[in-house]
Amino acid sequence: MRRFLRALTAAVVVLVIPSLFAQRPQPQPNFRDNPMFLLTNKSVQEELKITDAQAAKLTKLREEREAHMKKAFEEAKGDREKAQELFKKFAEEGNKAAADYIKSDLKPEQAKRFHQIEIQVGGLRAFDRDDVKKALKLTDKQAEELKKAAGELQTDVQKLRQDARGDREKMAAAQKKIDEMTAKAMEKAAEGLNADQKTAWKELVGEKFELKVTPR
Repeated sequence: MRRFLRALTAAVVVLVIPSLFAQRPQPQPNFRDNPMFLLTNKSVQEELKITDAQAAKLTKLREEREAHMKKAFEEAKGDREKAQELFKKFAEEGNKAAADYIKSDLKPEQAKRFHQIEIQVGGLRAFDRDDVKKALKLTDKQAEELKKAAGELQTDVQKLRQDARGDREKMAAAQKKIDEMTAKAMEKAAEGLNADQKTAWKELVGEKFELKVTPR
């Protein structure tokens, strides 16, 4: 149950669950670039060289989010509208907690690297981040092309996940395929940038990072 809540907490924070309750299908964000999920991910913590004190506070934050999640499930049982409202509030609280932690507990170099990791694992949606758009100074044409590419990738991702649903091995294979597709899409997007934008992009993403997701 605890493992289930931990995995679900990360997804809920970025409004994955509200999309499930919505009347119309909506694009589902990849929970992997959710700040709270990343902060509590072992491979990210190792990359950031998180200290024992920093890790202890993150553990406490994670446990608080799990407790809130459990409460939300109990209160929203059988009520979709209420569930959406609670999960939205939960997401906002989680994102704020992560932002506060980054600002107050991470060293400047850790915060910089963390944001680079966020952008790397964000896929094409990273190009819609305010800091990325500001740094790259994307043209309207570039922004439109990136939005179109992101939509096409999302359609393919959703199909892969839907086809693999309910089968752990198929889901693992689907995720591997999704990671490959996302990497190729990101490479293609970066190739379409001009010289100045490519320089800015390299600064935004930093050294390549491989996110490892393992059960706690």
